[in-house]
Amino acid sequence: MFTTSSGPASESWEPPVGGAIAEPMVPRLCAMFGLRACWYESFPFDTQLPRIEPGRIVLPADEPGVASWSGEMGIELPVRHGGLTIGRYVLVPATPTTGVEFPPTRRAEAIAMIADVGSAIAETIVAEGEGTTPPPLRPRPTIPHRITDGSRPARDR
Repeated sequence: MFTTSSGPASESWEPPVGGAIAEPMVPRLCAMFGLRACWYESFPFDTQLPRIEPGRIVLPADEPGVASWSGEMGIELPVRHGGLTIGRYVLVPATPTTGVEFPPTRRAEAIAMIADVGSAIAETIVAEGEGTTPPPLRPRPTIPHRITDGSRPARDR
């Protein structure tokens, strides 16, 4: 049984749509950023959080009817398919931050690392609607680190 800060959770709790696909990335994100906690949420979200975007952190604007954000709540790493946000990883660092503490190279790595998650979740949603099984998520090949001394790897010569 799951518990929350307000007591036991309902027995009918269901994991978020795509949670099983997104879950394998959680330990990698925790290790990459030294997080206190991390989880996946499907859209729509209950709260707004600072969001990791390519080359920047976007701070949410206050909106009527939506709780204001704070650094203790975490940072959002959006999961998208075709430009549409279908979920997010909530990254909770050891100390409150808006995400600017995370090095830009690590933020870019995280965005690239989860790029295929959105497509896999979208395929699963469509397959469930059609009553078929989607293909398994294939990991992206590792990209060798950029060579800065001007030479090229032996296989490119």
